[in-house]
Amino acid sequence: MSLCFQLECNRYNMDELICSAFKVLDYNRRFLKMNIAGLLVISHTD
Repeated sequence: MSLCFQLECNRYNMDELICSAFKVLDYNRRFLKMNIAGLLVISHTD
């Protein structure tokens, strides 16, 4: 989890549950971006 995101959690005084839910969403979004980038690379090489 990035420091920036940690500050965001603290700024909004989110409780731990909400914060961890956002952590999961943030992780999934980054993972999805990597997968999309990977698919684009694969589709351009065939």
